[in-house]
Amino acid sequence: MLIDAAGFGHVLKMSNVEINHLMVITLYERWRTETHTFHMPLGEITVTLQDVSLQLGVPIDGESVTGGSFENLLQLC
Repeated sequence: MLIDAAGFGHVLKMSNVEINHLMVITLYERWRTETHTFHMPLGEITVTLQDVSLQLGVPIDGESVTGGSFENLLQLC
């Protein structure tokens, strides 16, 4: 499968991850669209590509993953 070859296969198996709704709401309230950062009591923070890589275990080095375009997206779905 292409998803496995790209290193994303294990992400599909993360279906039973519990979501902390209070944390999501808090982050939403602290997000600033002007700067694309979270404003926390100790300063600004942002989510980087390296953060995502560490959290999901997805490699960020090597060739980029791109896909083709499809004429009929409804049929694809």
